[in-house]
Amino acid sequence: MRNGFLSTKVGPISVLVAAKLWFDNYVGGVYNNTNCGPIDHAVLAVGYTDEYFIVKNSWGPEWGENGFIRIARGNNICSINNAAKVGPISVLVAAKLWTDNYMGGVYNNTNCGRIDHAVLAVGYTDEYFIVKNSWGTQWGENGYIRIARGNNICSINNAGVYPVL
Repeated sequence: MRNGFLSTKVGPISVLVAAKLWFDNYVGGVYNNTNCGPIDHAVLAVGYTDEYFIVKNSWGPEWGENGFIRIARGNNICSINNAAKVGPISVLVAAKLWTDNYMGGVYNNTNCGRIDHAVLAVGYTDEYFIVKNSWGTQWGENGYIRIARGNNICSINNAGVYPVL
């Protein structure tokens, strides 16, 4: 199992969440709720394992697991759903194999490796995400890739962010 502390490379990462919906009834364990709600709180992601992120909340040590919550990885569908309402969303993906392997179509390879690249999810259908890459228009489908939905292909559901103004 891979474990890590986010602070070893970039420091803790601030994350916006739907706390009213997610955290009010949390008492422990790995949180795996995919219900989406309005973003209303910021927390600090401080570490991870293959299965979950370790997140510190500001509600004090009497809340959750001594002030922390473990949030399942790969279920960040709320960010994707919210992106449809607010615009494009930045996502981290495992893209090493895309360089030589993607020529077009819906990408459905589940053997993608580790997260190593940031891209912009600009839309989606029931079958796939539409993702803009930074490698120029000569790559993929005029600079875009379609990534299959439903199986967290290339870790696309693990880490998505968008601004709230």
